[in-house]
Amino acid sequence: MAKNIETNKSGKPPSALFNFPLNVTPEKLVIPSSGHLDVQITNPMSEPFQVIFVLYSFYFDVERAWYLKDGKEVYVNIQWKLFPYIKAELIQEFDMISNSKIFSRILESEEVLHIRIKCEDKFDGIKKKFTYDQPNGYLHIKCEVKIDHVVRNQKKIQFDPKFHLKASSYIPLSIDPECEKAKELAEKYSEQQKHQVRRQRIKNCRFGKEQKESKKCCWDYEEVTVNEKTHEIYVGILTKYGSKIDKLSDDEISKIKVDYEKEKWRKLDEEAPRQKEQQAAEDAKREEAVKKQIEEELTVVGMKKEKKKAKKCVLM
Repeated sequence: MAKNIETNKSGKPPSALFNFPLNVTPEKLVIPSSGHLDVQITNPMSEPFQVIFVLYSFYFDVERAWYLKDGKEVYVNIQWKLFPYIKAELIQEFDMISNSKIFSRILESEEVLHIRIKCEDKFDGIKKKFTYDQPNGYLHIKCEVKIDHVVRNQKKIQFDPKFHLKASSYIPLSIDPECEKAKELAEKYSEQQKHQVRRQRIKNCRFGKEQKESKKCCWDYEEVTVNEKTHEIYVGILTKYGSKIDKLSDDEISKIKVDYEKEKWRKLDEEAPRQKEQQAAEDAKREEAVKKQIEEELTVVGMKKEKKKAKKCVLM
């Protein structure tokens, strides 16, 4: 005999907390010929869920996310989230990082969150900087809920939550082959792969010695990390030489890097005195403004004292 499913006060069955509880529509996330896809995530359960959305893709981006409140659209803040692809000490490539769009929302019972996913149209910024192991990517939806400790046949014990339950769903992204953007996206990804190969070649040439020399050059620039300066050098070489790097030998690349580094540090040394003078001038200007403000305040205080003194004289 089958057991009856218990219900709570709302009359809804308890959530399947160990399975992914949210409804995602459509089930398959295929960007159509229009170039964008609207996705709805619904919470059919009685409990609210903390939901985190992560979109990892070279081809696609989140245009916007929103929910309805009193019949009006309320937008959800979306931002870039940078996190290590693997543990830092295991990273062989200095920029082996996954970059994703991330946003979160406490999804109430029966609430629907709308997400518009579009074809990417900006490839020269952050997406050119990082490595992608696949172009299409996926939408990762993580939801979690905290359940209070309950003892059967007794009153509910008012403790902190004892159960922290999580569930995830990875939904692959793809594009309709008939979409006009499909060919353009494939070409952009091919360019990105070539860009990564060139950058890796630049990185691999004279890497061990390069790190030591960079640290030696950087010791008196405490506000700038070695990795940031090294990255600037790589970007500078890539920007200047581009596809010409494919025809250069490792020795030629090494020489370019040495010359580029020397020029970089020479410019930094030349700029350092000017930057110090500029900082000193700004500090002096700031001190003068503070001094003037104090003098004005003292003048106002003095005037108030004179008025009080004059008033007393009149009364006498």
